[in-house]
Amino acid sequence: MITVDEMEIGPDEARTLVVTFQHLVRERREVALIMAGLPQKISLLLRDDKVSFMRRAFQHRLDPVDENEVSLSLRKTIENAGRKIDKDALTYAVKNIEGFPFMIQLVGYRMWRQNPEQKTITLADAEEGVKAAQADLERMILEQTYRDLSEKDIVFLIAMLEDGEFSRMSDIAERMNVSAKYAGLYRRRLIEHGIIGERGYGKVAFEIPMMREYIQNKLG
Repeated sequence: MITVDEMEIGPDEARTLVVTFQHLVRERREVALIMAGLPQKISLLLRDDKVSFMRRAFQHRLDPVDENEVSLSLRKTIENAGRKIDKDALTYAVKNIEGFPFMIQLVGYRMWRQNPEQKTITLADAEEGVKAAQADLERMILEQTYRDLSEKDIVFLIAMLEDGEFSRMSDIAERMNVSAKYAGLYRRRLIEHGIIGERGYGKVAFEIPMMREYIQNKLG
């Protein structure tokens, strides 16, 4: 079994890996390939015609994690390591994780590191931990994601800023001054890249925590 985490390898390396794997499959070797990474990285690989073989691979997208699952995983992990977490601290952490899988890891780690010698993680630890985790998310995810956006991607996302929980595609198209069909092209692209997600028929919302605020800050 070959595993690749955080798909950051260059296109030539990715092609070499996938082509080699394809040869092994054709030779009926007992081999498996598992790759994980940000949606936009995986999408770039799948669009590469030289490795079209990969388009037949099984794909699993991580959806937002239910709040109860986030709470349970944090509490159990902390308790299994010999510490406890205050109820208010746990509630605060879960709220700010927003179901984003990577934030579970970041917030958990940063809370733990605030006062590791203490038996209990307090609300103050959670608040400082969340603040540090959000800075990590901005540096590790938001900045890279924003750099990869096209000009029209950004225009689409800006058109979502004035809405609340979700945006209607009809409103986005009107604000962009384009047809619904044209706006739909960028909707599909941004969903594919994991930046927005569907919220029912004709509705979308930001999928990455703090992405809305990050774009607003970019606008000044």
